[in-house]
Amino acid sequence: EYMQVQRVQKNSRKLKRGSHRSNQFFLRLRDLNAHPEELSERIQMITQQGVPNYFGEQRFGFQGENINRAKQLFSGESRLQKRYQRNIYVSAARAFLFNLVLSERVRAGSWSRYLPGDVMMLDGSSACFKPEDWDHVLEERLNAFDIHPTGPLWGEGDKQTDTDCAAMELDIANKEHELKCGLEKIKAQPARRALRSMPRNLETRIENENTIVLEFTLDKGAYATSLLRELVRLKPVNAGAGGSPGACSHE
Repeated sequence: EYMQVQRVQKNSRKLKRGSHRSNQFFLRLRDLNAHPEELSERIQMITQQGVPNYFGEQRFGFQGENINRAKQLFSGESRLQKRYQRNIYVSAARAFLFNLVLSERVRAGSWSRYLPGDVMMLDGSSACFKPEDWDHVLEERLNAFDIHPTGPLWGEGDKQTDTDCAAMELDIANKEHELKCGLEKIKAQPARRALRSMPRNLETRIENENTIVLEFTLDKGAYATSLLRELVRLKPVNAGAGGSPGACSHE
């Protein structure tokens, strides 16, 4: 397939990272240990309820080393001159705490429903609001994926949540004292991130008895690997052991 450029012109505004609305994915999963048709139930569930909006492993660097680097940065053991490197480790620390909160809510079955004290995010936007009272109208909007519960991108200042939600988030953050206090010390600006991601236009095609093709669109900031983890268990690529890129096994 070829892409044809229709028009090129100058723009006075700089194209900033994150200024796009969504990302489209075309993935081919090979070497399935089960027939692709057996994944149809999981695919249908993903289509209906979305997936937990985890930050992908790539955010944390090789073997999670970005978290160790963040701790070194916060303790003063490491002094980085380049701003982009500092931002990478700060972002990894915030993502790590967010994933811990999301994992707890997945365990408790509340990642896709309202928890007292929650802050909600409008679908397709970073705009948030805290409901004064939870009612059937908001419940319908939640079920229709018009709004989503959120988790913290930790920083110094008001986290917006209260009651059950605030207590749970604070308890988890306190268990990672170095990261929590480090983010507060550098006065990172607190923010919220949706706890669930809804793939759009999800289409599947069976190529053969052990290969399936997925096409879908995700809002910016969502990870395709977070969708895949709900569908299959990926094998580590090891060319020396006969592994192949894109290989995966059915959980």
